Amino acid sequence: MREVKLRLDTVSWEGLQFDYGAVANIYDVTADEKGKRRRTPDGQRLRNLAIPMGPWSAEDPAFLSVQLEPGRYMVEATPPNGEVISEEIVVDESSEPLLVRLSGEESPHEWLSWQYYTGNVESAASYYSHAVSRDLLSSRVDLVSVWSQPAVGQDADELTAPDALVSRGFFFDLPAAKGFDLSKSADDLFPFDQIDRQVQTAAPEAAFSDAASQVYALESDLVLSLHGQSSAATSWRWGSGPGRHYLLVRGENIPPQYSVLPLPWMQVDGSGEAEVEALVQAGPADPVASGSMDQGHRISITVRDRLVGSVLGYLGAGQLSAAATILGQAEEAIERQAQRLLFSKGVNQPAAAAGAYALLAAQGSGKQESWHRWVANLKQWFPWLPDGAIQYAWVLLRQDRSEEGLKQARASLLEGYRRGLPYFSKGVNLLLDGLILFANDAREAGMPDVEVEAARKVVWRLALRTNPRQLFTSVLLH
Repeated sequence: MREVKLRLDTVSWEGLQFDYGAVANIYDVTADEKGKRRRTPDGQRLRNLAIPMGPWSAEDPAFLSVQLEPGRYMVEATPPNGEVISEEIVVDESSEPLLVRLSGEESPHEWLSWQYYTGNVESAASYYSHAVSRDLLSSRVDLVSVWSQPAVGQDADELTAPDALVSRGFFFDLPAAKGFDLSKSADDLFPFDQIDRQVQTAAPEAAFSDAASQVYALESDLVLSLHGQSSAATSWRWGSGPGRHYLLVRGENIPPQYSVLPLPWMQVDGSGEAEVEALVQAGPADPVASGSMDQGHRISITVRDRLVGSVLGYLGAGQLSAAATILGQAEEAIERQAQRLLFSKGVNQPAAAAGAYALLAAQGSGKQESWHRWVANLKQWFPWLPDGAIQYAWVLLRQDRSEEGLKQARASLLEGYRRGLPYFSKGVNLLLDGLILFANDAREAGMPDVEVEAARKVVWRLALRTNPRQLFTSVLLH
């Protein structure tokens, strides 16, 4: 037996390390009549491992340790961007640990390293081979903060008109977007006649940029300072719900669009606030000539959370099983990590919702899970969070198809709908799928559900404008 220590090296600025960064597999390729090993002699699995990922220059790099018998092995890792990185190793009887430091293609810049590994930008070789338009030179990027409270005599959790769709979040149906242009204020997107609001807009400066990309480093202190408030101020919270933040981008050659910013994002390991990174990219100089299927989406949002940053990356890439693998490895059992995420909902509600999406992806129909009650609490305790209500509806749809269970699921979907724009694009998809399910069942029964049909039409329009390749909801206004 020999100790083999694994990690994935990256080029990264600020030395950010992810203890559970990439999904890896070890394949026994030894010519052995006994067959290929899938576990070590002491029972440790060789498939679906979560290995550390971080800068090659880290002073104290983390490794995953595996005990292997002598032989030949293929080590393969796949980060969230889908790149397959592999290396063949030979394990002998040496008593010294064998260090295996995998490395993939280079990112275009150090400051684009995490954006590259989450799949938002191409490798350096591809990045510099494409001609880009000058979109970014004429673009405007606004950080929009929205606070809301119920109008006099109105309960914010009982906004029942399907065509209103106002919430403590963003204006959901976006009728004002049809004529939105460079000369208009972001305030034009908010229905002041339907709910009392405070909207503030500021233009942050890019932390890094080149001709094709701009990166904005965002934290709640920056949001507060942009609005002339002390970092210790609590006025950015009203009532029981936090203010919501968005990045709004518009320009002469850029379709007006915005993305949810999950601010503030507290590190899941309790070490403080994580940085939310916003990437704005230019489009190809000639989309037709380049064969691009570009729809105009220009915003990518990532979170630099040391514990679950990769989970978020896999979720954004649609690799739900990989996200579940990272969750399971991180705390030995997936429910323990889910408990950590969902139990942290008092500090970080979006992170709790992200964990619930990964668990829903791994859940089988009809199976009662202990974490279901945590999703119920997420919905009940945070009425400003659309995702919790949407997720609880799907918990009910999968475990309780009784008349009462379906009634509760329908009500939870509509509640999520009225709360406003989901934080996660997966929430838009699940909301639409659930509304379609109830609308079809009602039509088949000969009793169309007017409220569900109205909501379905709005969410269908929203889904057409939403970027399915992004974790956090990003919407085109045209």
